[in-house]
Amino acid sequence: MAFMTWDERLCVGIDVIDEDHKRLVDLVNELHRSITSQAGAEVSVAIFDRLADATRFHFAREEALLDETGYEDTAEHKRGHHDLILQIQDLKAKFRHNVLTAPPALIMDFLKDWLTEHILISDKKYVSHLSTRHPG
Repeated sequence: MAFMTWDERLCVGIDVIDEDHKRLVDLVNELHRSITSQAGAEVSVAIFDRLADATRFHFAREEALLDETGYEDTAEHKRGHHDLILQIQDLKAKFRHNVLTAPPALIMDFLKDWLTEHILISDKKYVSHLSTRHPG
């Protein structure tokens, strides 16, 4: 069973955003499998790299849509994105150098919870705005 499951409650109804979110869920699951199977730090760091890249790509796409459509809370949304990128970079560096301050299970819970909450709370706030200004 997957660590994090994609389901309809995570859909925002904007196809490109939903596809990005699915990709992030897949990468969180891949990282979880890597850590729980003890595939080794090198493998997990490579997945962290892909997760960080996919997150930055998604955030840039989402922010561009919000800017383009004049979403009023774009600045706040961008701050949340910026904070997560910093946290992912910090976790990746600590993982790479084997100086984690929390067990891997807590890190995975953090990533899962943050992604779920971000979609269900922050991203759901812009759905009505984007749905009237951006086709699916």
